Amino acid sequence: MKMSRLPELTTRHHYALLGLSEPTIYDDVVGSHVPHQLSSAEHKFMLEESLISADLTHARHEAERFFSREYPNGHVYYKRSRWTASSPLHVMSINKELNQVGC
Repeated sequence: MKMSRLPELTTRHHYALLGLSEPTIYDDVVGSHVPHQLSSAEHKFMLEESLISADLTHARHEAERFFSREYPNGHVYYKRSRWTASSPLHVMSINKELNQVGC
């Protein structure tokens, strides 16, 4: 029996499961780069056309491991706009959002 190997997901895929980009916008409050919210079309593409679509359950488990290391408090801070660093900072519960993916 041939075993198929699950695709190797990247940081880009983990953030996409939350509807976010990789951290690219510097925020003075956080003191580092934060992600921005993806458009609905970008989010749909990442869920349905990228490596995530090969096995959504696997992708969620990988993202849970990634975020537990990167954000042990369980929250990610992000901006809704990719165009301006002065847009307000928002917070998202990682587990809550991951549990809604694919529902």
